[in-house]
Amino acid sequence: MCGVDDLNAITMANYRCNEYGLDTISTGASIAFAMECYQRGILTSDQAGGIALEFGDAELLVDLVEWIGQRKGVGDLIAEGTRRMAERLGYGSEHFAMQVKGLELPAYDPRAAKLTGLGYVTANRGGDHMNGYIVGPTFIDLPFLIVEESMIRDPSVADPQDARVLIDMENALSVLDAWAAASLWEC
Repeated sequence: MCGVDDLNAITMANYRCNEYGLDTISTGASIAFAMECYQRGILTSDQAGGIALEFGDAELLVDLVEWIGQRKGVGDLIAEGTRRMAERLGYGSEHFAMQVKGLELPAYDPRAAKLTGLGYVTANRGGDHMNGYIVGPTFIDLPFLIVEESMIRDPSVADPQDARVLIDMENALSVLDAWAAASLWEC
């Protein structure tokens, strides 16, 4: 999302997210949103502490994760996430703050897989790829043993019957989460 193709920088940014207890999806999406706002002139150089928030800057990506974790400089703003950043910055930035219920979206674009969008909207936490993960069933009919070309569907076309698969997955994962939480209390 940030236009960085340096695997060493991406690995270091991931490592730093883990050190600071930051969600990698939300962190990356929030940094990309800040870069987009900077590119559009909504987030000014003064607001960014004189830092040019340019897409593709590998060193900056790693530094920003550190600043977010320490809430230092522009990292303090980015640490708020895309929804709160958009509220603070204004100028229509909420229209490209990719989030649902305040949670930044993972890399599964609901414009390409319609049922994924429904999963984001109905998940308890918002744009969540863990509860009701529907990407697989959207692309391939289930159940399947051997993938045949005739089984592959166009994910950009919503199939109302797939909603039943989404409901069943969300319900099953909710039961699993409740069971896991109850098991922790027993320990």
